[in-house]
Amino acid sequence: MRDRFGAVLTASVSVLIVEAVIGALALAVREQTYENPGLPYNPMAVLLLIVVAPLLAVAGAVVGALLSVGLVMPVLVTAAWLGRRLAGREAWWWVPATAATVTAPPVVLAEVGPMPRLGLWLGMTAALAVTALVAAGCCCRAARGSPAARCSVG
Repeated sequence: MRDRFGAVLTASVSVLIVEAVIGALALAVREQTYENPGLPYNPMAVLLLIVVAPLLAVAGAVVGALLSVGLVMPVLVTAAWLGRRLAGREAWWWVPATAATVTAPPVVLAEVGPMPRLGLWLGMTAALAVTALVAAGCCCRAARGSPAARCSVG
């Protein structure tokens, strides 16, 4: 059991960090489309970034672990339970369905228009579902003891 928890935690934190890096790159590209405000170059900012970058990496890992334990693992457990109760077996598609259900309430409470709300919901659902599916695949492989083992959820 301990091996499966470690496999799920490692996989989900890794995927969350990769998703955060992709999101940061997309945000940087989006920022490039705006006009340049003419801010001067500051060499102290580069030095500060070099000093703060390792601390940001550690903070990102801690936040990723908390998100994994607080969101990804409950989604996996709920999806497996729903699959067993309603369909008689676990299936991979229960994970995105559960992720969509879990991400709906915060999006409904967001004070934005309908199109940004839809985009936020789809983005959050995709991020959570991909992370949970990768973690489920690693969990099944760890449970079977083989890196190439197949599982009904993964």
